[in-house]
Amino acid sequence: MTFEFWFMLPIAIMIATIAMASGVEGATFFTPLFILALGLSPEIAIGTGLITEVFGFASGLFAYSRKRLIDYKLGISLLIVTIPMGLFGTWAAGYVPADILKTILGMGLIAIAVTFLRTPEKKEVERLDDAIEEEYGAEEGETCLVTREGKEICYTVKPYF
Repeated sequence: MTFEFWFMLPIAIMIATIAMASGVEGATFFTPLFILALGLSPEIAIGTGLITEVFGFASGLFAYSRKRLIDYKLGISLLIVTIPMGLFGTWAAGYVPADILKTILGMGLIAIAVTFLRTPEKKEVERLDDAIEEEYGAEEGETCLVTREGKEICYTVKPYF
């Protein structure tokens, strides 16, 4: 056993903390680290980042399911889109040159950063609220979950457009 990569443990703890606090998946932070610090190819770095993410999300999934804080209807609607896109991306990664993958990853990270830095204006939030109420009605657009402790949490999913 060698301690060649000892520095990865504190970095991984820091990245996991930032990912959990921000709500962004860990692979978003781990993949550039794997490419830049460890020199892995983009295909291997993205795959390793996704495997790392699976274990991180599994612990979160377990904790949230115990608290009954999972909106399964929303989760299924997201999985219907993300699973085929993930499979397509995995297939396409074998045919796309590494430099193009790095460029796509970089543009995606910049787009995520911009959305985190952008605060919607009050008029935009009101417009979205009105659009949701108009499309779904006052009560239909709202989802409510009851936690294990009996607390009711209600929210409305708001699109970015």
